[in-house]
Amino acid sequence: NAQTEDAPGLLVKDLMQDGFPAVSPYTSIEQIAAIFMESGTDYVLVIDEGGHAAGIITEADLFIKEERLPRTDVTYLALFGQPIEVGSIQSAYRHMRDLYRADEIMTQPVMTIDCGQPVDEAIALFVKYGYQQIPVTEAVGREHPRVIGMLTRAGLIRRFLTLSENDL
Repeated sequence: NAQTEDAPGLLVKDLMQDGFPAVSPYTSIEQIAAIFMESGTDYVLVIDEGGHAAGIITEADLFIKEERLPRTDVTYLALFGQPIEVGSIQSAYRHMRDLYRADEIMTQPVMTIDCGQPVDEAIALFVKYGYQQIPVTEAVGREHPRVIGMLTRAGLIRRFLTLSENDL
């Protein structure tokens, strides 16, 4: 795999963000919504007790798109006795936040990338799968890699726009 002309020699660890919003599998939807607001991100990584990526929750996982609660088989009609209407969306979210935890709505498995991989490998994943973010792992001496950072499309764009010739 030839490295991208704009990022020769750059590794994922060179461009990843060290800090990222993370929750346990047992975190409530209400707490996740608060993290979205506090962190200014549109995702949280779900980390298990061993520090491994168990899943990811994005705002798309929580956004009402269909006549059912997100990522469940529960329809609004069954829950409220009537189809969803714009005026009842707020009560649907209130109901959802009280019933569900992170492990019940997270997307899994999570695509990750090792911190030692070339940036072009990450870019290929962003392009191929349309991801907005990819957890970065480190596998040194570990059977299951531990999450150590996050690589985001927005972060890559910002970094590429500010890199100087000396950084490459």
